[in-house]
Amino acid sequence: MHRRRSASAITLAALFMAGCTADPAAGPAATTAPASGVLLLDALAHVADSDATRTRFEFSDIAFLGTMQGEGWADIRYLGARNISLLLVQRAGLPVDAASYAITAGPEPRQVIVLAGGQDATTATAALRQLGWRADGDRFLAPLLTAKSPDTDNDGGLIPLGQARQSGADLLVGGTTADLADAAPAAGRPTLVVRPVVAALAGCLGDVVAAKARFMPHVSGPQIYLGVAATGVRRPATPDAKPRVVLCAAHDSAATATQTAETLRHAFANDASNGVPYTQLYSDVTVTVLDGPQHIVRAEATAATPNTMLYAFGGYSLPGEVGQGDV
Repeated sequence: MHRRRSASAITLAALFMAGCTADPAAGPAATTAPASGVLLLDALAHVADSDATRTRFEFSDIAFLGTMQGEGWADIRYLGARNISLLLVQRAGLPVDAASYAITAGPEPRQVIVLAGGQDATTATAALRQLGWRADGDRFLAPLLTAKSPDTDNDGGLIPLGQARQSGADLLVGGTTADLADAAPAAGRPTLVVRPVVAALAGCLGDVVAAKARFMPHVSGPQIYLGVAATGVRRPATPDAKPRVVLCAAHDSAATATQTAETLRHAFANDASNGVPYTQLYSDVTVTVLDGPQHIVRAEATAATPNTMLYAFGGYSLPGEVGQGDV
């Protein structure tokens, strides 16, 4: 299994987890693994810190999630590969299932995707050629890439993924205007894992098998918009364990963090989404303000499905958020 642990990631894992220590009363965790978050940190260490990548990321532990048989786990297995599955798996047979993990960073069409491990160069080349991609130096370009304007969204029937390159056992894929160097940073180039707010959120999430993060302006008040935030699904201790989800949000001050924590506690207990009370979607909820310069609020809960909070996060409809269905 492709689970590389760079020296920097191992060291940073210890530092970040120490810096995000929660109150002992924070509630039960889904796992007792001491090396919480190391795989996620490895993935973040695989992506350069750039104007594009630091806006958002999605991650999934493809290998582990492939072992889960319960309801909903399959829905999040390819989260870190975003839209690569339909295009290259169903249509061309790329062995995404053989990857250890996947991470996507950045907005379309500047996103980069790393399929870490298990990607045979011969198989990948055949899959890309089958889709009409053409060789261009050490990479492949998608059909009609040269006809796409760099400042437009995916239109004119063009596919959203524009380029790909093999890197050892990894496959690097990018949007039409992505810089693939972001997915294979040169030695000495800063990566996402050393960006303080990214590191703090990853440490707060802990040992997750799937995660999403966004880095945008924050709104605090009776209703909230969690701009600098991440959510994830903790690694279950047993195959039949109920999904334990975690939400982490950074703030510019202790006061705004405290206000967010109060809003979240009230929303989880009293509000609803699209007519469904949050008490039916989440149970055993704990909300904690963590120590540290990022002023992180962490909410943990047992969710109805592994995808419950990830879906809400993507739709900006977390408990208490501005613009959610019913408040």
